[in-house]
This record gives sequence, structure tokens and C-alpha cells, in this order.
Amino acid sequence: MTFRAITEADTAKLASAVAAAFLLYRDFAPPGWQPPTADSEATLLERWIADAGFWGEAAFDDATLAGHAAFIPAADHFFRPGRDATAAHLLHLFVSPDFWGTGLASELMARAGAAAIARGHDSMRLFVPEGQRRARRFYEREGFGAVGEPFEFGLGIPALEYRRALTGQPRNAPAAPPRQ
Repeated sequence: MTFRAITEADTAKLASAVAAAFLLYRDFAPPGWQPPTADSEATLLERWIADAGFWGEAAFDDATLAGHAAFIPAADHFFRPGRDATAAHLLHLFVSPDFWGTGLASELMARAGAAAIARGHDSMRLFVPEGQRRARRFYEREGFGAVGEPFEFGLGIPALEYRRALTGQPRNAPAAPPRQ
């Protein structure tokens, strides 16, 4: 596996991967729900990559995109900007289904956490669809805990905010009791 920084040149490939992942949300989305398109995801990625606080890394198996992770300062997020200037917002952590169960998601999460600490962040938050049980279990194993009530943030499905301290807490230790 090769890891490298995400650049603007990766936008189309990453947006296609994210749009494909969103198709899997149909398993828990309400009837008639339509996932975001690769074009709309590319627009968001371009916006985020231009953010001065953007960090992103992609993992490749030869020339195949296996997964990627990206964050910006939570204060810069267009939806629910973080009030804590030291928090990072995990924008993406996507792994191709071909690489599920390989440890790649944990590796990308560890790299994102280390990069966030290096940039002065002491916590990380993310939004995850309430019905995305597989992802929620992963984040809980990685030490994140759900905070607050479900909300809608533009995908048309309820989401939860998850948070985790980045310092003083071992990986895989729960940050807060998981929501039921």
C-alpha cells in the first residue's frame, strides 16, 4: 500500500469513490433517497482542498485507489462550524469495499489523528449517518463517541456527530458511551 497527500489532481477519482460509497447508503436511507453525485462531491472536494487547513491522504494498491481520509479545522466547516478552534473535522474516511477488513481504515484514521495533532488539534469530530451501523461501530472502536441528538446535514438522512480527544487518550478507548 502506498500513501500520499491528496492534491487537486485527485478530485475526480476521490469524488467517484465517495459517490460509489454513498450508493451503499440506500440500505438504510428513506425510500426515494438519492445519493450525492460525483460532480457535487468534486465541487465539495475542490472547496475543501483549497482550505488552508486541509489535510488529506490517499492509499493506493498499485494504481487502484483503496481509500482516503481528509480533515479541515472544525471552525472552517460550512455546516455546524466548530466553536473549538483546536478541533479538527474529519471530512472523509472512505475505504473501497475490496479493502474492508484489511486494517486500512484504522491506518488512515491513525494517520489523520497524527496529522491533526501535528497541526495543533487536540480533538476530532465527524458526522456519520445514524443508519450507517458499520461505520459507527468502526468509529466507536477508534475511540469516538456520539454526542447530541441526530440532525440532518444535507444528505437527507439523519446523522450523528461523533467526537474523540486526540491527546491523552489511547486509540480504541471509548470517548463516550455509544448511542443505542
